[in-house]
Amino acid sequence: MDNDTPLHSAIRNFKDDLDHIKILLEDDDSDINVGNSKGETALHLAGQNKRCSEELIKLLLAHGADVNATTSPDGNSVLHLFAGSCINLDTNEVATILLKHGSDANARNSKGEIPLHMAVKNEECSEIVIKQLLEYSSDVNASDLKGDTPFHLAMANYKCYDYVMIRLFLTYGADVSKRNGMDETPLQAYYNGKTEGSCPVDPRLQILLQTREEQLENSSELHIACLYGKPDQVQDMLLQLGADVNSLDKYGYSPLAYTFLRFHDDYDRWHIVQSLLHYGANICHQITLENDSKRSLIEVGMASYSYRNRDESEPQKMLFGIIDYIEHIAKLLKLYEEQAELGINSEALQNLQGILAKNRFYVILMTILNDSRLSKESLLSKCSKELEAMRETRLGESRQTFWDLMLAKTAESYVKNKKLVEAFYAKHDIFPMYKGILDAKIDKALERQRLIDNATTSFFNVLNFADPSDEFYERTLSYCSNKDLMNLIDGLKERE
Repeated sequence: MDNDTPLHSAIRNFKDDLDHIKILLEDDDSDINVGNSKGETALHLAGQNKRCSEELIKLLLAHGADVNATTSPDGNSVLHLFAGSCINLDTNEVATILLKHGSDANARNSKGEIPLHMAVKNEECSEIVIKQLLEYSSDVNASDLKGDTPFHLAMANYKCYDYVMIRLFLTYGADVSKRNGMDETPLQAYYNGKTEGSCPVDPRLQILLQTREEQLENSSELHIACLYGKPDQVQDMLLQLGADVNSLDKYGYSPLAYTFLRFHDDYDRWHIVQSLLHYGANICHQITLENDSKRSLIEVGMASYSYRNRDESEPQKMLFGIIDYIEHIAKLLKLYEEQAELGINSEALQNLQGILAKNRFYVILMTILNDSRLSKESLLSKCSKELEAMRETRLGESRQTFWDLMLAKTAESYVKNKKLVEAFYAKHDIFPMYKGILDAKIDKALERQRLIDNATTSFFNVLNFADPSDEFYERTLSYCSNKDLMNLIDGLKERE
């Protein structure tokens, strides 16, 4: 067949028996790089064999097989062929072995394709193989002769569509604005692929595959900061700009939902999540996923964590980040229970309880917690004790308690009294479970008051109208957003 040598034939018919291959190579390995009529060497055939094993590849390489030899006329290397045909999870390390032996991750065949193109077109190719190619600097933005990048092909092929794999491409720098020969961006290729496959469009992909300009047009600056920014940037937007933590984009996604779409920096992701939670992010909000299914952000957060942390041998390492999420759920659960007893927020309690009851990820994670230093019972007990202590702890000599502050929608009336603020900071550390929520409420109100005071002073200096303490200023400026106040202060300073 195809002018095969005995070695070709043995490898073409290989079924896990290395002994026959070893005998042929020991007798004479001089034809190790001889090609058949298609230019296929023994290594090429091994890469295409569905029973290919790491041991077979290592054996051929040990006898001098050329990893960069190409077929004729297709110009495929063994890495092209393996990426395009592999289906066996037991061969996951073959690509790494070839790459370590000098196989070119960016070699092009006669169609201008690199091995990554072939891997993406192979609907049964493991995500692990694709990641290995990317780790060895495979060019995620390389265009074939039709102008398609591997990212275009991944987005166009609805049959092998995988949200996690798309995030992997984005992590390695896939260009969402690059156009192919049909003048399509990856997002347009995705739309066309979905149309052909009659599959619902996934809002998450619509968000991730937009350009930054399109994303900003369809959402807010806070959404974008949660998707791409650093924790300090998000914190500043929440505190200084007073950004709406529960604003929704075109697809009904909140900033917290965008944080779970991040495709890099787990450390930053969970710090951003923590800031959003302290500022009141609604974890019960439901978003639409693929197939028009609805999921709460509790479920989305748990699923996001569950996928990324699979090493059950180190429970505490697995709990990085998510433990704060679970603590926040416990804090809300106990707070809502206490409020429901007062006849308020009972709907929020029922909603939260309903979501937790059907969330399998929550059950799994609580099992892990029960095996560690924390448990659901201890969390709820801590929350209950803190809330009780809040009822008994006054802010200085006032009649206001920390419980009153916790129930207040905003702390704007509290920060007008400096003694209350001083009393707050003197004792807020005794409520470690709820400290983040309390601090965010006070800090946000203080920043708002600072901006109003500065704007009032600037107005008075320019207009010399009414005493700065006159309620006129505060009533008028209360209609301005934090960003408006900052712009106003900057503009008035130029006229002083």
